[in-house]
Amino acid sequence: MEKTANRIASFFIAQGAAEEDDRDIYVYGLTIGLSTAVNILVTAVIGVICGIPLKMLAYILPYTALRLSAGGSHANSFWGCVSVSAVIQITTALLILYTPENLQAPAAAILLAVTAALIFKFAPVEHPNRPISTPERAGFRLRARATILAEALVCLTLILLQIRVYPFCIALGAAVSGILLLPGLSGRKSRYKGGES
Repeated sequence: MEKTANRIASFFIAQGAAEEDDRDIYVYGLTIGLSTAVNILVTAVIGVICGIPLKMLAYILPYTALRLSAGGSHANSFWGCVSVSAVIQITTALLILYTPENLQAPAAAILLAVTAALIFKFAPVEHPNRPISTPERAGFRLRARATILAEALVCLTLILLQIRVYPFCIALGAAVSGILLLPGLSGRKSRYKGGES
């Protein structure tokens, strides 16, 4: 994926739309964008195959929103990322399909509470390819916290409207993103120290 991102960055630089000095930034951004697009495409395919495309969309949107601001563990290669993502998304689809409706709202509440705790404690978790400066850290932390709170508010509203399955999907997306924050999950460490976050 990085090779493709590098080619696209070279094209932009050749066209004068980007500066050579900023190549690393463009390559990083393009890699994240392309990976996110592939992840959404894989999710859509799994959703269509399982007959739950809207529910999988309700899963991937909060996952992506939190992932972009909270960070977390990453696979060592693009295909490793696609493989792990596919397994997670198939598992998510099965949970959506087979969790009894009467358990979905309580499960959503529990998942969101645990995820909020993880977000507030660990986010943002940086990736070695994208170190986060101190001012950026504060901005990412604020966005991650605001995102999980907004997702919880949407879920609460939907539950109050007696719409149970979509809050469960949203909570699953948030939970997967939260789990990927856990230190040591793939050998990367949170910069969380004691009371600082």
